[in-house]
Amino acid sequence: MKKRLLSALLALLMLVSCFAFAGCGEEEETDQNVGQRVAMTLTLWLQAGKGTEVDNESVAQVEKAINEITQANFSTAIKLKVFTADEYDDNVLAKIENCRVLTEEADAAAAAKKKAEREAAAKGEEYVEDTSVVSTTEVLTFDDEDNMFEAMNAALFASYPAVANNQFDIFLIHGYDEFKQLAENFQLADLHDNLADESKILRSYIFPSLLDGAQYDGCTYAIPNNRAVGEYEIMLVNKEIASSLYYDPAEFTSVQSLFTYDDSGISFVEDVKNSLPDVVPVAGTFSAPYIKYWNVDDDDTFSILSSLVSKDMQYTDISIMNTFKNINYVNSTLYSKKINEITTPVKFDENLNFAVGFTTATSEEIDKYSEKYQVAIIQNPRPSQEEIFDTMFAVSAYTKDVDRAMEVITLLNTDTELRTILQYGVKGVHWKYDVDNEDVIDVISDKYVMDLKETGNEYMTYPAEGVPMTEWKYAKSQNLDSFVPKTTGFIYYNEQTGPVLDELAVESARILEKVNAMTSEEFSTSLEELRNEVDELECVKKLTYIPSDDEEEPEFDFEESLAYEWIEFLSR
Repeated sequence: MKKRLLSALLALLMLVSCFAFAGCGEEEETDQNVGQRVAMTLTLWLQAGKGTEVDNESVAQVEKAINEITQANFSTAIKLKVFTADEYDDNVLAKIENCRVLTEEADAAAAAKKKAEREAAAKGEEYVEDTSVVSTTEVLTFDDEDNMFEAMNAALFASYPAVANNQFDIFLIHGYDEFKQLAENFQLADLHDNLADESKILRSYIFPSLLDGAQYDGCTYAIPNNRAVGEYEIMLVNKEIASSLYYDPAEFTSVQSLFTYDDSGISFVEDVKNSLPDVVPVAGTFSAPYIKYWNVDDDDTFSILSSLVSKDMQYTDISIMNTFKNINYVNSTLYSKKINEITTPVKFDENLNFAVGFTTATSEEIDKYSEKYQVAIIQNPRPSQEEIFDTMFAVSAYTKDVDRAMEVITLLNTDTELRTILQYGVKGVHWKYDVDNEDVIDVISDKYVMDLKETGNEYMTYPAEGVPMTEWKYAKSQNLDSFVPKTTGFIYYNEQTGPVLDELAVESARILEKVNAMTSEEFSTSLEELRNEVDELECVKKLTYIPSDDEEEPEFDFEESLAYEWIEFLSR
């Protein structure tokens, strides 16, 4: 049975490039959008800027402006609710839990009614519904009962249905932990089909590195707010210093190029140390680029198992390998040791007079550095998990309609008018165009203050008061260069693999300690020994095990295999 299952998974792996993640969004097909569009009311929850209070009159004004757009375009009314930063997350989780309880009660009541109807029919009796049973569950509506502005927009909703007690539609998610909790509990709507159909335009407005990274176990449950993420990891070589020692600065294109020796057999770093006592040879440190370490905690903590990852790599290009066979790790470790044997790098400070510097930078900062330094990109921007999942709009599993909610989310990411209303408020009330320059805005009220990264696609509105949208050019360029490893979203620590991965972490720490104590020459001559040591570890054998069809008895339990889990992930 296990062999047949493996064969099926391997066969499916061959089709991954065409059908990756086909399992998402396949639960059911509906025809709810076929025919005449019906009026519908959805909820939208936002968080006010940190440290600010919520002005209900301003929220009502913004709600009115939003509805003028959504009702005209989609026949969709929006009930807007804004919370302070310290209230928002708790209220979201409370509302979702309330919807869950109310929905389960309604489902149970419907099932009981159907059963009673069948029983009455079997007896030839007429079913009479018992209306004396009343739910004891509190309905969390979060309406401001004493809000004098609640009636302000009453006319907006006169021809639209009321929001159901167990309805919760569009809301903002903060962070991976909250996202993971809601996804695991099936409390988020799957947006895969929408991204492939009506909302596919989002792929032209949200950078792929963000959209592809914001997945859980291969499925898309939220839309990240488009913004600049990650930073370049760079090497800087001082042009003037290099030229003074008769080096061509343009030749320094990588860390390895620092060790292109001259006729005297001296590297550039050593030459600087010997010739220029007033110059800091090296400022800052670097790590191995484009690597995913397989471990318990994160991508960056060293592990003796790793994968090469880059922007252009596809799912099927990624293999789980012995880290001492990973060329990026081997080269980076070797040259890092060589540098440390010549000089002790100081902490990076751009004000230092250094020959070689290692740091992180934005696209705009690289432009500035390039005047004085030869800039070499060690690694393109790689957003952290925290950045990817920091702020995202999701549709709850208790929504009135996923498709209609996604229409609104799509507009948030593609329409400057709606995006600017949510961020800065109502034109003429909270902001106005600058009288001397209509490419910028002036804020004229502090009654409505929001965080730019929490109200949608940053690039669809003004970066700040007095700053034109053209200033986004550097951030957009940076995002185009960014990448998220294809391994992001792969959940592999579980009941079966967990104990083996824990053992791997212990062995990785032990071996790393030994490697750290080696000189560059010792590391070079010990590579084969290190590779063999890792290959012979029981935990490595288990995690990289893939059973073959000609095995009479499997050598290990395939459910403990990380490599097998990866193949299964690709087949979904």
